[in-house]
Amino acid sequence: MDPAFATALVGIAGIAGAAWTAKGQRDVDRERIAGENDRHRESAVEEKRRLRRAAYARYIVALDVLDTYGSGYVPDDQTFERAVHELNASIGELELLAPQEVRDAIARVSAIHLQISQRMRHYAGLGPLDAPPLSVAHQHEGAYQEYRHELLPAVDLVKRAMRDDLQ
Repeated sequence: MDPAFATALVGIAGIAGAAWTAKGQRDVDRERIAGENDRHRESAVEEKRRLRRAAYARYIVALDVLDTYGSGYVPDDQTFERAVHELNASIGELELLAPQEVRDAIARVSAIHLQISQRMRHYAGLGPLDAPPLSVAHQHEGAYQEYRHELLPAVDLVKRAMRDDLQ
């Protein structure tokens, strides 16, 4: 074999080997980057789940507080209004974070709360004619009792949708 030809073959083999090694390194780098991307994606999904879990808990606590107030443990109007604002704030948060199934279940609960709010006017003037009107919290208690039998099953559906989401 011609020495120049042999030298050329060795050079070509070296170049091919280097190219093969570079390709292998690129493949290893791609796999490493894909693995890092997967870990970041899983971390982001878990962080979103954690945020939803906290928002769900905030909403459920607000509902429980209002259930307590509507079930005979009537606070002063200022405390009651803070509880209503907390419920509304938690709903706003869930509008941004929760999947559609949870938002649909919350919409049913909100519709019942709207009926309660509308019915509260009925309770404003109850009592003797010379008595002052009932407080807002007392109006809520009366109206809440009328709708509690509808509200609690709707709240259970919300909880079920939230649990399903967090699975």
